[in-house]
Amino acid sequence: MIDYIEVDGENSNLKELNCSNSNSLHSVVYLFSPKNKIYDFFKEEYQLDLENLLYEEEEVIHEISDTKTGKEELKILFILPHQNLKNDLNRKIKALVILKLEEKLIIVTSEKEYFISDFFKNTGENVERSEVNFIQLLNVSIQKVIKDVKEKREEISLLETQIQSSGPSGTIFDEILRLKKYLILLDFIIDSDRKMMLSLNLRVTIV
Repeated sequence: MIDYIEVDGENSNLKELNCSNSNSLHSVVYLFSPKNKIYDFFKEEYQLDLENLLYEEEEVIHEISDTKTGKEELKILFILPHQNLKNDLNRKIKALVILKLEEKLIIVTSEKEYFISDFFKNTGENVERSEVNFIQLLNVSIQKVIKDVKEKREEISLLETQIQSSGPSGTIFDEILRLKKYLILLDFIIDSDRKMMLSLNLRVTIV
């Protein structure tokens, strides 16, 4: 079955993040809420600015490069929407980082995403490790955003019906505008992620 473990960045379980550590038995690691100690580890061990990927990048990324040992290294930045619509956040997206380093697959998010936990737990019950395709996780991520689009469109439809029955209201108009702005963001995310998926499918098969 899948050798999968979750690592809470608050606890800094660096052993599981070290690809060269023979005591690290897990081939798939989901790391969430990383802190400074982990950022420093990634810079030293993998020459990777993980903090920048999580909090500064605004567009999808996928890079395939060769390591010093001659093996391919894969870096993916997928984007997801922030769910907190009540705040006018400067950064309205959040990152899903996927790293294929040596024989280990590391998934990183700034906070715990339960759909990722569910994906690996459900996959682990049904397939052997060799059959796991991380692109499936990206597909699940896109489907999650698409579901969000449908829900927000339904909310807008209900509000517009309310206007027709009760008359115009500034509060309702503001809410509709806010939801429509969010839909524009979701459409951008879906389009960006799908384009990257198309490119990835041409180059990457099974982990």
